[in-house]
Amino acid sequence: MKHLYESDKIEIISRIESLLATIEGRLLPTFDAIENEAKNVEEEELARLSRNFDPDRMDEAEVYERAFHAGVEHYSVHSDMKREFLKSSAVWLFHLFEKDCTYIFNTEDGNEKKRVLSQLCLDISDSSDWFKCNRELRLLANAIKHGAGNSLDKLKEVRPDLFSEKFSMFSDDKVELSSGDISGYGDSMKKFWMSFFDAAL
Repeated sequence: MKHLYESDKIEIISRIESLLATIEGRLLPTFDAIENEAKNVEEEELARLSRNFDPDRMDEAEVYERAFHAGVEHYSVHSDMKREFLKSSAVWLFHLFEKDCTYIFNTEDGNEKKRVLSQLCLDISDSSDWFKCNRELRLLANAIKHGAGNSLDKLKEVRPDLFSEKFSMFSDDKVELSSGDISGYGDSMKKFWMSFFDAAL
C-alpha cells in the first residue's frame, strides 16, 4: 500500500462528489421533460397530419392514432436512453472506485486488499460498504458491459431487485437502475473511503 496523506482522502472524495454532481445535477435532468416532450411530439404530428388531411382519402381516427404513436415512440426511446444512462453511470462509478483502489493499495490483487482492510479492522462482510462497491458494483458494471454471463448470474443472486422484465431496445440484460441506486453507490463509496482513511491515517 502506498504512503497515505490527507490530500489523498480529499482528492478521492472530491472525485466521487464531482462525478455524482455531474450525473445528478447536469446530465440526468436532461431526461426530466420526457413526458412533456412526448406530448409536444404528438401535438406537432397531429397538426402536421391535419394540414394535409383529406376526408375523402383519410380516416380521422387514423390521424389521431398516428399522432399518438409518434408521441409514444418518443417517450419509449428517451425512457430507454435514460435507463441506459443510469447504467452507464454505475459503470463510471465502478471504474472510478477501481482506479482509486489500484492507486491506494498499489495492487490489483483482491486478497491483498482484503488483508490490508482486515489489518485496519475494517468491515469487509457482505453487508459492508466495501462489499457494496468492490463486489456488488463490480458485478453490476460487468453485467452491464458484457450482458449474459457469470457476472449477470451472480448479480441476480446478490441484487434480484435490480432486474425488470421491461423491454429495452438497447440491451437485453434486464438491469433496471434508479437515480437512487446511483446516489446509493456513490454514498457507499464515500463512506468506505472515509472509514478507510480514518483507520489508515
